[in-house]
Amino acid sequence: MQPRVTRRAGVSALPLLLSLGAIARSPAQTLRGELVGATTGLPVAFGLISLLDSARLERDRTVTAVDGRFVLRAPGPGEYRLRALRIGYRRWDSPPLRLSAGETLDYRIEMPEVPVQLASITVERRNRCRVRPAEGESAATLWEEVTKALRVTQVTLERKLYRFRTETFRRTLDRALKPLEEQRDSALGFGGWSFVSLPPESLARRGFVYDSTGGPVFVAPDIQVLLSDPFLESHCFKVQSPAGNDTALVGLAFEPVPRPQRRDIAGVLWLDRRTAELRVVEYHYTNLDPWMPGARAGGRVEFHQLPDGAWFIRGWSITVPILRFRAGASRADLSGFRQGGGQVREVLTAGGRPILTFP
Repeated sequence: MQPRVTRRAGVSALPLLLSLGAIARSPAQTLRGELVGATTGLPVAFGLISLLDSARLERDRTVTAVDGRFVLRAPGPGEYRLRALRIGYRRWDSPPLRLSAGETLDYRIEMPEVPVQLASITVERRNRCRVRPAEGESAATLWEEVTKALRVTQVTLERKLYRFRTETFRRTLDRALKPLEEQRDSALGFGGWSFVSLPPESLARRGFVYDSTGGPVFVAPDIQVLLSDPFLESHCFKVQSPAGNDTALVGLAFEPVPRPQRRDIAGVLWLDRRTAELRVVEYHYTNLDPWMPGARAGGRVEFHQLPDGAWFIRGWSITVPILRFRAGASRADLSGFRQGGGQVREVLTAGGRPILTFP
């Protein structure tokens, strides 16, 4: 079915929608429309829509509203394409679209509902870890689904569409990871990423663990870091199977490109084979000093999708070693661990109406 295209001049953009593109001024060229399923005809909420120029470079990006509507702004007149991404489905690109100066173009995307097939992805014998895997490779397919989930999660939290009743904890553990003391608390708020990281450029240069006057500082990755060019260029990716007989998940493992003296992170992004939904991000620290047990220092972030397509962080935890200095010793050793984390117990609308409860 051919998309419906309507051209208008000088029509302002819909004020309801939030554009994520980094454009300093509002240009005169606007492309707006709606995203619906080609089979069902129903609007698709939280779909990712990008505006690509003639060189296929992204010039603006947004996420569809609950009614499937979107607005994009072009930096100038010219030829563009729309790209639609929906979690669990193959991406869709429009034919070339010509935007004239001062023009507003209405475009209805009827996106084919072709599922992404992860069931057939397996760990191959020559499963090399690749920096920026090429399109068509299994690792690239998994990364595209990870990117969709992370971007939608980011928008869900930024728009403050939901409130979350969260239970948090802080623990002190001994060297064997047995709890010595614990503090718990609960809060109700709009939520956010469970920790704030450092700029990606800084992490690529100095690593995820750096020394300070009080001892080593362990930095956790946030969405901005995971999606950044510095992270993608300093880490390689490969397909990984879960341990045991668990066939419900498939993993996209990442590890740092070898670089002496830089303490980094490695881990796995676990996806549901059936739905292609991101479930868990696990990571641990690498290239640590001998006293720091890297395999036991790291974190975990769990994701969950709401019925309307919004995503949020269901739970998280991070564990880091505690430094101990002994009199007369030439270096520090391990005293124990500190651990922090939390779990969402209830999801409510922004107005306070309960919509989802977890045990």
